[in-house]
Amino acid sequence: MPVAAEATPSIEDPTLPIKVRLESDDAGELVAIKMNDRPIASFDELRLQVIGIVGGDAGPGSSAEDTECEIDADYQLRYDN
Repeated sequence: MPVAAEATPSIEDPTLPIKVRLESDDAGELVAIKMNDRPIASFDELRLQVIGIVGGDAGPGSSAEDTECEIDADYQLRYDN
């Protein structure tokens, strides 16, 4: 009987933290968004990528409950709410 291959963690594994990098220019304007070192075109695309990893379910028992997101923003990035 063949031995089962060991599972290797994938970048899409919801138990791994999602790392979001927000880069700005010298004026503090957002110039780049990256998720797990991959370029992302917009916040809408970022949202869709995150939903693709954790799924659309929310609340207790969902994979979203156990998923961490680490946000690394440039210090000079201007935040407008």
